[in-house]
Amino acid sequence: MEQAPELLSAIVEFRPTEAVALHRESDAQLLHAAFLDHLRRFTPALADELHRESRRKPFTLSHINCGPNGLRQLLPEQTYRFRITALTPQLCEALVCFSPEEAGELLLLGQPMELLGLKIAGVPWAAMAAPLQLVQRWFYSERPPLRRIGLRFCSPTLCQSADPARGRFPEPELVFKGLAEKWFTFTNVDPAEWPASINRIIEEAAIYAGELLRVSRYKLSTAVEHFRGRDGSAPFQKIGYIGTVEYVPERPASAAALRALGLLADYAFFAGVGYKTTMGMGQVQPLRFRS
Repeated sequence: MEQAPELLSAIVEFRPTEAVALHRESDAQLLHAAFLDHLRRFTPALADELHRESRRKPFTLSHINCGPNGLRQLLPEQTYRFRITALTPQLCEALVCFSPEEAGELLLLGQPMELLGLKIAGVPWAAMAAPLQLVQRWFYSERPPLRRIGLRFCSPTLCQSADPARGRFPEPELVFKGLAEKWFTFTNVDPAEWPASINRIIEEAAIYAGELLRVSRYKLSTAVEHFRGRDGSAPFQKIGYIGTVEYVPERPASAAALRALGLLADYAFFAGVGYKTTMGMGQVQPLRFRS
């Protein structure tokens, strides 16, 4: 990468050197440990910082092959892939350590995996962007009035809520509030790049998303994610949903507020939605509609 982006969705391709059996629990949980261990070999300070952070982290990880959890074995004659997203320039730059030129192998469950490629464009799920680009796309381009916002939840998703049952449905308030919190945690909101008024619009639109939007259509199914317990504790599970949802304005709202929600929907591709996005959950694609 000649110049590190500020938002990155990269695909890592690998091949095991011998057959590897996987646990029933989340393969993305295994990738999480392998990701931090590999990063520690090249940027130990950054890896330790990511490990220490207890709440929001500036990356997400998919399951192996970027789909739902389900693999029970890795075979040496097959090529596999997983997705990493990075939400800060520092981490974007550090991901070069997953390229074959920088490191020949990745250790997963103590077994060496041959690194075959690091794709940042040209394949599904690979993309680069910057927060300023999203701001320009939504606030400084000639766009027709926003009539609907759609999201596809490609892995089990569970929104953060005091009521767990409520978090099992993509209510706009829960989805967009979490996205805004990540945006303001990891985005450089230097007024030199865009006016502070835009940040206020994004913040207020997320706070009042439950009043600005309503769910007009959805096609969701229940999905369960299994995890291994830490330090010998019992395995546990998270119950969420996968599928699609569409939102439309609930009442007349300012074009700026709707643009802010459209920006956050695009940001969801990199940031993920809800719990345990660093362990395969909450992988999201924004839906595109014809004007």
